[in-house]
Amino acid sequence: MTKEIVRWLNSFSIRISSNYLRLRLESHPDYPSLLSVQDTLEELGIECYACSGTIQQLSLESKPFLAHLNTNGGQIIYCNSLEDAQKRVKNFDTHWSGNVMLIEKQGQIQNTVHDNFRNKEWRYKLFLWVAIALIAAILLILPILNHDYLLLLLTLSCMTGLYISWLIVQKEFGVANDLSERLCSMIKQSHCEAVLNTRGAKILNWLTWSDIGIVFYSASLLILLVSQLLHQPITIFATISVIALLFPFYSVYYQWKVVKQWCTLCLGILIVLVFNSLVLTFLFTWEDSYAVLRASFLKETFTITIAGIIAFSVWQLIKSSYHKNLMTLNNEIKVLRLKRNPHIFNSLMEKQEAKNANLPETNEAIVYGNSSAPTKLVIACSPFCGPCVKAHQAIDSLYEKFPHIIQVAYRFALESNSDNNRKTLIAKEIIKAAKQNPFDAMRDWFKLQDLEQFQQLYGKTKDIDVSFDINTHLNWCTEAKIDSTPTVFLNGRSLPITYSWSEFIEILGYKLKNVA
Repeated sequence: MTKEIVRWLNSFSIRISSNYLRLRLESHPDYPSLLSVQDTLEELGIECYACSGTIQQLSLESKPFLAHLNTNGGQIIYCNSLEDAQKRVKNFDTHWSGNVMLIEKQGQIQNTVHDNFRNKEWRYKLFLWVAIALIAAILLILPILNHDYLLLLLTLSCMTGLYISWLIVQKEFGVANDLSERLCSMIKQSHCEAVLNTRGAKILNWLTWSDIGIVFYSASLLILLVSQLLHQPITIFATISVIALLFPFYSVYYQWKVVKQWCTLCLGILIVLVFNSLVLTFLFTWEDSYAVLRASFLKETFTITIAGIIAFSVWQLIKSSYHKNLMTLNNEIKVLRLKRNPHIFNSLMEKQEAKNANLPETNEAIVYGNSSAPTKLVIACSPFCGPCVKAHQAIDSLYEKFPHIIQVAYRFALESNSDNNRKTLIAKEIIKAAKQNPFDAMRDWFKLQDLEQFQQLYGKTKDIDVSFDINTHLNWCTEAKIDSTPTVFLNGRSLPITYSWSEFIEILGYKLKNVA
């Protein structure tokens, strides 16, 4: 699903981190529904909406869209048009659920965490492609300069075999790749996963034929490079490559008679093997090869052995690191999915002690919303607290969406009631302004965070004494043991220690949306 959404957003020139999108999307409580897609994209500032319609109405849609299918437990695909959808999915009209998602307003992503993910991915891809380009240049430039077209053909074919082997490894790890998907769908009876997940695809529990392919082709490239640098013959390598022709017979028989399915990627590896063998059979100079072999047997054997050990060792390290990174992301998704589950949050909240002191009071200094609302929030904050600004913006957004089912109260975490304390002085000014309009007063302060500008909006109200309110806040903070801001209480209960305020706001938004 992630790949489809990334392609859809790219069609609108919206660049997104695939890892961040997958993390947020697959951990959503309603994944894999269109609602999970909408919530995730709105979190990134991308305005979109889901709607229902008929095939006739969909045929009139001119913009790319996401279509929801009833296959595989709920599948989402990206389509440029109805014609494109019908080409991509056989019997689309039957499988389509009638729901699509469209971009409402095109814009750029504004999310700091996402930007960090995307920058990290961009740097990784840049360094990877630079490394690949340098290695490819080193491998190809020598046979070109030496006009050795035999080695050039062998180098190109081994590079192709190495890339196809990598595509197979990605398949085994369940990583989607557009090219491998297209290759695997070329033949009607092609089902790459059915072949790769069988016993015959493994030599040992930890060693597969794709590992052998990676090691064989990378070692071959090392051998060809060394042979050019040291002007060393490749007689043993040529012999091994020709003997390797036996493997295609086994592989074809296994796919044809045993599994009765074809793996297009596996067939690609076999084609490269056959090509290498044919090139060596017809272009390699076999005359006097026995004499050459006797003269250079030890050198060639040493080169092949060292190349094989290096290729095998490096590949095992790369494979282990790649698998670890995949598992890390998968584990993050599992943990986050649990934390974002409203049922788990509710069960943890019920274990928290409920106190009337942590509920909005009738004479609360700063409170707004419906006094009979089922959701009551009390937030301990500080006038110059950076996270408090973000928390207020998030709560402000929720309140504007659900004003009838939420009540919000703010209490200041201060050191004293003295006007010599700048925080206390500002807190008094905010409370005075909040006596007139609590919602606007809090919004304006956290927007401005400048006393002079704030007083220009609300004036200097020296005749109002709010010392009692400040003392109430001081006493409450001591009783509630407020040691950091913002600290949020829901219906008189403190949040479970495993949840941050931002995670709570996200779950609360999800719950309020379902209630509304």
